[in-house]
Amino acid sequence: MDRTELRGVRRHARSVASNLAIAYALVAGVWLALADGARRAAAESAPEIAALLAHGDWVLLFVSTIAVYAVVARVLTRSQVNEYARTESDRALASLATQLPGLAYRCQNDFTRTAEYVSDGSIDLTGYPPADLIDNRRIALDALIHPDDVEAVHGAIREALDHHRPYRVAYRVRTAEGEERWVLDSGAGQDPVDGAYTRVEGLMVDITRQKHTEIRLDGARRHLEEIVEVRTRDLEKAKAELEVANKQLVDLSRHDGLTGLLNRRCLDEFVGQEFNRCQRYGGQFAVVMIDLDHFKQLNDTYGHQGGDDVLRTVAGLLRASIRATDRAFRYGGEEMTLVLPETDARAAWLVADRLRNRLAEDRLSLVDEKGNARDVAVTFSAGVAAFPGDGRTTEQLFAAADQALYQAKRHGRNRVFQASASTRPPPLRLADEG
Repeated sequence: MDRTELRGVRRHARSVASNLAIAYALVAGVWLALADGARRAAAESAPEIAALLAHGDWVLLFVSTIAVYAVVARVLTRSQVNEYARTESDRALASLATQLPGLAYRCQNDFTRTAEYVSDGSIDLTGYPPADLIDNRRIALDALIHPDDVEAVHGAIREALDHHRPYRVAYRVRTAEGEERWVLDSGAGQDPVDGAYTRVEGLMVDITRQKHTEIRLDGARRHLEEIVEVRTRDLEKAKAELEVANKQLVDLSRHDGLTGLLNRRCLDEFVGQEFNRCQRYGGQFAVVMIDLDHFKQLNDTYGHQGGDDVLRTVAGLLRASIRATDRAFRYGGEEMTLVLPETDARAAWLVADRLRNRLAEDRLSLVDEKGNARDVAVTFSAGVAAFPGDGRTTEQLFAAADQALYQAKRHGRNRVFQASASTRPPPLRLADEG
């Protein structure tokens, strides 16, 4: 409201107050004139008192007229100024509302948010004309809220108003046709009294399309997360399977497929490591070359399956009978090799001979080509060589062990020979007893 309009409102209020005061003075004057004759008749015996009373009444009339004018002028001025301000506010709000998308409103800060003003945008948004919403004539603003959202909306608006902050909350409304729409309701408290707002002004904007897009995007995001989670599990599973496969490949590359013993390549690596260790720090290690006796005859009699069973049995015996630091290898064909770290020739000979005796004592059940099961005695011959006494290089060491194995074969098999300069068996050759 500008100052010119405000002065006009005040002049109008004073004019109305002046008219009321003049009317009051005329009525009161007539009353006093009519009553004046009666007072003179009653006061003939006291003319001084009558005159005083007559003048006093007119004085009272004058004073009361001024008081009436002042009171009425103040009340009317305030009332008309407030009414004018409210009218101008409604006009400004209506003018602004026509330029805004959605439903603009002013409502009381009560339980149902009783509407005092609603813009024409309510028709497009809710299907209700403004007249249906003002003063809750047909439906209250709060009754538009979807039942599932009422509690959350009330809580958000109440918290904002209690803390003297604007509110902004998204929720669903139900239109006059029963359609469900999403709105974004933004507003703030107005006209505070004793620290509490008596009115609220706000704007509801239709965000149904944006909300549906958001919901679809959220669904797509969750679907994508599920796909990623499934793919991640698949990748982790594939990774675990690949690690197992790689380990199997490593095992296959290092182990003999039939017997499970380490292969020839691993033998070369391990002997090289032991040789380097002994060269650098001192120490010793022994090599035992083992060859199964009459293995070709076993294959001819019991087939390759029987021969494979024999090889697996001997390999299992070797693995189960050596230390954790020792290693057993398949050298090739029916030949196997033990490498025993920190072991001299004599100790290695004792290990090999113990294994020979155990294998000779155990009989294997094999099925011949005619299907007959037989208990067969299997034996091996072995040659032992130790570093550094029997060779200063790995080639010399294996040559010495192989020569000792050859001597064991020549002397009747099923025995263990130790390499020496003369290639003769060492003293206390217990293997000859077998």
